[in-house]
Amino acid sequence: MADVGTPRSKDQSEASTSAPALPDATLDELPMPPTTTSEQLAYMSRFDVTTVAINTAMYHNMASADVLESAKGYELLHSQIIQLEPISPEHNYLAQHLGRQLDRCVNDDAVVFIQGPLAIDEYSEPQPDILLLNPPYEQYDHRHPRPEDVVLVIEVASSTLKTDRTLKLQLYAGANIPEYWIVNLPDKQLETHSTPDPKRGQYLETKRYNVGDEASPKPFPDCQLR
Repeated sequence: MADVGTPRSKDQSEASTSAPALPDATLDELPMPPTTTSEQLAYMSRFDVTTVAINTAMYHNMASADVLESAKGYELLHSQIIQLEPISPEHNYLAQHLGRQLDRCVNDDAVVFIQGPLAIDEYSEPQPDILLLNPPYEQYDHRHPRPEDVVLVIEVASSTLKTDRTLKLQLYAGANIPEYWIVNLPDKQLETHSTPDPKRGQYLETKRYNVGDEASPKPFPDCQLR
């Protein structure tokens, strides 16, 4: 795995109400992923994000109407708008580096998207650093990728590490995404999660790799990334 830099996202955005900080907790101590809007609002209040309740249709309308500042990036998680930090050169290098390696390995057998949206459901549209998707490429000219299209999601994490290990992990596992990788910047490790259990919102298999180790997406064992 290549050396990594600063993170793209931060877990606070500007809004009208402050939410309490989430105490240190393991994934098992967190509640199950919410399904209703009221449950989602209560769930998100446990994280140190300050956001506005919204669905994907409203989110897209706000973006089209320039209600959201065009110079800033956002993602939608459990009906909450999360503001993304500007991408640093180090972060951009890592995303491009891993994306290019994947693209060379998979050829036309998969599609690689870098820092694009993933339409999970009506209330969540995260923007992972890398998406490895089922082909053909042309099917994404009129819609965002959906969970059934995804082979692998990769997130790069520093200040967002706790959220990526809990909130986003539950979101991706709950959507039955086969494989989820977290590039852990503080510890310079790659954490891979596979075999999702959608009902529990967890992955059953987790591995960790250090700098210099090689890791491969399960459907592409010969595609060794480092």
